[in-house]
Amino acid sequence: LLSMMALKERLRLALLRLQPFTGTDNIYIARGGFWTSVSFVVSTLVSAGITLAFANFLSKEAFGTYRYAQSLFGALSFLTFTGINTAVTQMIAEGHLTIVSYSIRLQIKYNIAFTLATLSLALYFWINQNATLAYSLGIAAIGFPIITTFNTYGAVLAGRKQFPTSALYGSLSTIFLGAVLIGTLASTNYVPLIMLAYCVGNALPTLYFYRKTLATLPPQTSTSQERQSLWSYARHISLINVFSTLSQYADKIILFHYFGAVQLATYAIAQAIPERIRGFSKNINNIILPKVASRSIGEIQKIFYTRVLQAFGIGLLISGLYILAAPLIFHTFLPQYIDSLRYSQVLSLSLALTMPGGYVASVFYGKKLVKTIYLSSVSAHISRILLFWILGKQFGVWGLIGASLSVHSIGMLYNFYLWNAEARRQSSS
Repeated sequence: LLSMMALKERLRLALLRLQPFTGTDNIYIARGGFWTSVSFVVSTLVSAGITLAFANFLSKEAFGTYRYAQSLFGALSFLTFTGINTAVTQMIAEGHLTIVSYSIRLQIKYNIAFTLATLSLALYFWINQNATLAYSLGIAAIGFPIITTFNTYGAVLAGRKQFPTSALYGSLSTIFLGAVLIGTLASTNYVPLIMLAYCVGNALPTLYFYRKTLATLPPQTSTSQERQSLWSYARHISLINVFSTLSQYADKIILFHYFGAVQLATYAIAQAIPERIRGFSKNINNIILPKVASRSIGEIQKIFYTRVLQAFGIGLLISGLYILAAPLIFHTFLPQYIDSLRYSQVLSLSLALTMPGGYVASVFYGKKLVKTIYLSSVSAHISRILLFWILGKQFGVWGLIGASLSVHSIGMLYNFYLWNAEARRQSSS
């Protein structure tokens, strides 16, 4: 026990000595980053198992159809008040612990629109004699709002900086989902049943951990000022997220429409590992956001470009390592999807841009720069949707990859311009 305590103290002192060089609160980052890394490793292993199950148990046609159904209801998920969790994290970080119940009531109210829209789309496919998509969307219309509403517990834990608890709950949820999905895939190739497994596997642990998190919060009701603040900020973020949500799924919908389910399956496998790595960077942003929220614009400006360069270097390193490792991964575990290899390697180049982009987004959201967020997000996602449509329908997978890399590059430069403009405005006011 003493040797372990001595080791921890040495590590703490080493991190403190490095702070003048990194310019960060290394103790805070290490604590949050460690637990985020634990959760990431668990979710990566489970996601790898799920990907292998899809690749080995489902035909490309069935897998492509499943991803198309996910993309359709995913594109409609902008109706689920998507900005609420960001707003909750920000308010919890400021000490407004009583806002959670109100946020749930808001989501239940507004998620009805998603359910009605998705059921309408399911009816459309039923009339057009596509029972597979009709049943799948009908299931998602009920299950998905439950997941998106009660996963607010994660925003609460992030705002309270309870990273060990967040990592534990996230890991257990991922393991449960993996067990349900892999068990279902081993038993059936019927897409609606797989969709049901997805919804149940997500909803049950989400409800359970929401109740556990809620029990740790004070019983008092929120004030009208807190409710107004949450509503106002969450509404702005949700409006911004309309375009980001549509652009997140536009590529898959376009690819299925013009090239079919098999090409979509190939593209989905190519995205799997780069997207998983990108998910880790989003978790890191959850650590950064509460810290950024407590700093002034002037303090952030002093370290802004240093952080961007650090994130770019990390992203470039990860991308390079993945490009080297990808051939072994695909030849060993995904030989039936070997045609996805080159796509996946090129897609990973976006990590060098999405990681610094995540830091910039954390700054914008943490400081509630609503106008800046609007300009950054709306322009980027409209451009992304247009390029997906123009290049995707013409060149298929390569067109979608080219569109994605182009938007990331141009968007980063535009974000620098927006940040400099905001920093100048703040300093002169």
